[in-house]
Amino acid sequence: MLSKLLISLTIVALLLGAGCIEMDKEVISTVDFSSEARFVNLTRLGSATVQLEDVNISFGSLSAGEASSYKEFDAGSRELVVTFSEGDGTADITMSMVFATEKKSSVFILGDTSGTKFINAIEHYTFDAPPDLNANWTHSDSAIVRVLNGLHDFEEITVSVVGDNSEFTADALSYGKASSYNMIFPGDYAITVAINDSTIMADTLALLAGARYTVAIYDEVKGFIDD
Repeated sequence: MLSKLLISLTIVALLLGAGCIEMDKEVISTVDFSSEARFVNLTRLGSATVQLEDVNISFGSLSAGEASSYKEFDAGSRELVVTFSEGDGTADITMSMVFATEKKSSVFILGDTSGTKFINAIEHYTFDAPPDLNANWTHSDSAIVRVLNGLHDFEEITVSVVGDNSEFTADALSYGKASSYNMIFPGDYAITVAINDSTIMADTLALLAGARYTVAIYDEVKGFIDD
């Protein structure tokens, strides 16, 4: 009988010991999951007023070819409302757009009266370098560049970016798609846009050291400095 009692007391002691909580341990804090984004109006629909209604954030009224500043907000599915200054209101948009946790992006608004397209082009993690370059991309003697096909009239284009000391080409770039980033030396670059080896647009941009760019091809060729 005594041995059974000792065994029972031992089991109870073990159970009580296993259930103890050490109150002096550091408590893990919660994490706020956020995103950062800006909007760029590349439409033929006049100024675009952009809002994330469910988080009460406005990116202002953006004229054609204008980019907003970056803003931080809670990540996840957000209610996007865009109204255009031209037309009868049929082009105005209310939609859900998903913004990834800890990602910074530029949302390019493309289109005309026939329809609009929204391109959420990720730039990088908010705390890190762009995902397709190593952490040492910020060399003082280099820049990084990607190109975006926002040209409404063509489904696929080839974009050549040619300078004195470096160059790259984005082949068969679909409408609404952005190329990967490319590291180049700073300087003046000839930007040539071609369809089936026939040039349809050309311009020159000065690309500076220590910066990264999205060169948008739409009704013109324009470089936007990414954050």
